[in-house]
Amino acid sequence: MTDEQTSEINTPTAGHRERVARRAAARERQRRRRRILIASLGAALAVGIGIALAVGGSGSDRRASSRSGSGSAARPRPIVPGGPLAPAALGGLAALWAPQNVVGAAPSTAVAYEAASSRPGLPGYLMIADRGNNRILIVNPAHGIVFSYPGPGDHARLFFDDDTFIEPGGANIISNEEDNQAIVQVNIAERRLTVLFGRPGVAGSDSSHVNTPDDAYMLPDGSFTVADAVNCRILFIRARRIVRSYGHAGICRHDPPRYLTAVNGDTPVPDGGVMVSEIEGSWIDEIGPEGKLRFSTRAPVSYPSDPQPLPGGRVLLADYANPGHVLIINHRGRVQWLMISTWPGFA
Repeated sequence: MTDEQTSEINTPTAGHRERVARRAAARERQRRRRRILIASLGAALAVGIGIALAVGGSGSDRRASSRSGSGSAARPRPIVPGGPLAPAALGGLAALWAPQNVVGAAPSTAVAYEAASSRPGLPGYLMIADRGNNRILIVNPAHGIVFSYPGPGDHARLFFDDDTFIEPGGANIISNEEDNQAIVQVNIAERRLTVLFGRPGVAGSDSSHVNTPDDAYMLPDGSFTVADAVNCRILFIRARRIVRSYGHAGICRHDPPRYLTAVNGDTPVPDGGVMVSEIEGSWIDEIGPEGKLRFSTRAPVSYPSDPQPLPGGRVLLADYANPGHVLIINHRGRVQWLMISTWPGFA
């Protein structure tokens, strides 16, 4: 890496303040809808948590019956069981370890996932994008740090690494520096950082720039996808060239896959498609590998973030709000599991 490239990577910008302001504005615009959400789901929350805990403990499908008393309104319909800790048969996270639900599997993936599924607690190593400290951490099940980048001997630096993912094969980490306008790769063994796309510190909307990149995923074919958030587009990039995209920079409206609003999620699905979250309107879209829209639904949240496909036609996502929410919905946007954070400031 040249001195010029290293200098670019270390260049801070005012993007973090802009990002905070954008997200605050989005939350303010949809404050009323969030209040409606909390009011409508508040009564169902206790039922949902009780069902989720019951399912996690026994594995049985216990659905509460809906009854109405004399002269009183009918009780809320119970939330369908099957939270993240539910058994695989009910679509819990363990079901994601099935071979047909894995994206970018390596030769040892099946064996590793099978072993992880039988372990209590943290099933394996955990990678953390410690963006406030501009570093990547990997922690073992005993909570010990086994990898940290950058270290004392590393010349290159990270800047606000918002998301990090292990690439297929396990040799590299891909990370999007959201406020530095770059997607970078870290070779774990050689501790070498490479800029994969974008110009560090410079936002743009042409064929070589991005504006607030989010959720960069390396795909099995060697290309990678990233949500070019402010430019309202999903990009597929190979060898520094955009080879495919959904949405158009400068045209932000909901009409997927031709047009998208501001995006912050572009999760690969196992068959080659992509799941997208649009901030304005709280849309969750799934686009197939051939570029056709499979479904589009409005999530009952104020700021949908990082949707993850679950077996059984369900979607796990976060609500980047205060208080924060984690929920599972179906393709019609109906809530099937919900958790509201009690931690101040959680999002």
